[in-house]
Amino acid sequence: MKRLRDLRKFCILCLLESKELCGYEIMKIFRDVLGRQVGSSFIYPTLRKMEKLGYIKSKVMSVGKRRKKVFYVTELGKQVCMSTKEELKKVFNMCEGVDNG
Repeated sequence: MKRLRDLRKFCILCLLESKELCGYEIMKIFRDVLGRQVGSSFIYPTLRKMEKLGYIKSKVMSVGKRRKKVFYVTELGKQVCMSTKEELKKVFNMCEGVDNG
């Protein structure tokens, strides 16, 4: 099963697994919750690539007079997310074993 190697991409996929978001909302969550500044030069190309890979899909929504593109996770994206979570659990368990040994 495919896994994500970049933790930021994994975070984006996890965020989209919980709810539909636009690129700006993803950048805001990174800044507010993780204290990390992630710019549009990373977010939007990543979203396009993840969509091309079939991990996410997008749709255009009207919000008042404005239109915005929101992204959501696909079934394949959920599988990739789960696989990556399992890999990270193994890494954390390994690190705990090293600390205790």
